[in-house]
Amino acid sequence: MNILLSDEFETKLGTIKTWIESSNNLIVAKDGNLLTTNNYRISLESVELPNETQYNSYSLPQKVESLIAWRWFIKKIGDVDEQLAIFCQLVNAQSDTLWDYSSGECLDAIEIENQTYHLHIGTEDTEVLQYRAYQHDWMPKSFESLLGWQENEKKYSEYFLVKYIDFGFKINIPSLLNNEKIYFHFLVATNPIKQSQEDLEEIDVSTWLAVDRSKRYLDEYLDNTTH
Repeated sequence: MNILLSDEFETKLGTIKTWIESSNNLIVAKDGNLLTTNNYRISLESVELPNETQYNSYSLPQKVESLIAWRWFIKKIGDVDEQLAIFCQLVNAQSDTLWDYSSGECLDAIEIENQTYHLHIGTEDTEVLQYRAYQHDWMPKSFESLLGWQENEKKYSEYFLVKYIDFGFKINIPSLLNNEKIYFHFLVATNPIKQSQEDLEEIDVSTWLAVDRSKRYLDEYLDNTTH
């Protein structure tokens, strides 16, 4: 597999990197973070987000040291056999750095930490991807029957696009039909480990709350900041 596009973000725990790999190393055209292969048109957006948010009218403002989003847009434009995979990962973890699962409702996430510092990496979970397929929002309509809750079988699907790997995520892009589009994002939030402002017996979870963002939220934020 060959890396086509990548970006990095330096943190106090090391380098968080996102990249896309292809089984085909032929790039037809490239302009910054927009490229075309024989089979796909791929773009990567990097967005720095506000580091303070109030999640509801009852909570105190939650502040993180930094918060960024990487947005991957992929469109199928050809019939050449080509496999793609997207990654987001801490690529140079030190021996005192640990990671663990930290997912929640509508959110796939991991926490990475040492004794004094932590960060979260988050992305939309399977149910959100299924809803976007239903809305035909940069997710093929046919994926609605593959992902999330299976009404006919009364159980959740065992088909997952987002996979956990050590210190990160991997997404194998499924086979798409010509002109179908698919989108994924990763958010990274960083902070020193500290007590919660609302409960001094608890650890502050601002980084976890900060990465719990949908495509719709990011779309609206960017739309508001560019107009």
